Amino acid sequence: MAEDKKLARQLVEMDLAKTAQALRKHGIGPEAILQPDDVVEDDPDTVIEVIIGHRGRLTDRQAKEAAEHWKSIHARYQRTRIMTAIAGYDEDPREIWEFPEVCRFMQRWAKYSGLADPKVALREIGDQTRFFSLLALLTACGTYRAFGNDLPFEVRIATPPVTRQ
Repeated sequence: MAEDKKLARQLVEMDLAKTAQALRKHGIGPEAILQPDDVVEDDPDTVIEVIIGHRGRLTDRQAKEAAEHWKSIHARYQRTRIMTAIAGYDEDPREIWEFPEVCRFMQRWAKYSGLADPKVALREIGDQTRFFSLLALLTACGTYRAFGNDLPFEVRIATPPVTRQ
């Protein structure tokens, strides 16, 4: 069943508004939102959030464009922490990897980002203090399923209790 595009757009807008509100709460204004050509100090105390996709628009083209943008940030900032996000899913109680469209998108994004090989991914994004849970998300989305149990890392994802309705 196709998702309602208008609802998806509203959910993305809600997520982005929450992010802006959280930034304001911490004294960070709109000037902190980077544009592609902006440069900030490469500092381990800095966090750059890269929104690689929006609910309702998780296309192959978006995966490719987002991967190019993410790769340029990854190359430019060797010490800065990089948080990767997909907007539009915060209001849903399910985990992000429980959405088939997100998993398909993340698998394409990993391919375009050069992270489809688990050994490369471990080398490039294995530092969870810099990349938060990106390696775990890619794994949970099935990116490395073809490698079976022959992964150079182990990912443990705590399963939250099932919400009964």
